[in-house]
Amino acid sequence: MSLIKYLTHRPTWQKLPPMPRMYSVDYNPRDVDDDTAMIMRMAHTRCPQGVEVLKKRYRVSDTKELIKRLPRHRRPPRILRRLKAIFRTAFGLLDYDPMKSLYRQHLRETRRR
Repeated sequence: MSLIKYLTHRPTWQKLPPMPRMYSVDYNPRDVDDDTAMIMRMAHTRCPQGVEVLKKRYRVSDTKELIKRLPRHRRPPRILRRLKAIFRTAFGLLDYDPMKSLYRQHLRETRRR
């Protein structure tokens, strides 16, 4: 994979529109067909009824049609973040200050005394 593709790549789940959070209903995962399970994973729905909500919203009856009709989620590519991660990995740096956690831990111990 080239460096440009690596920096601009977004997984499929980031391209789908996020589903509104709703309550989950008890269901047996073995009873769910493969297409519905795939949409549940990609759209982060909690139950098959969330997929039914998407079907009603886009006025389709089949899950394969729903996959084709779902709009792409426009999440901005985070190229600078990936460049920083490559730089940190190459030089063994951390993106946070480890002394802060040690300071907080020490502060808690001194307050107990």
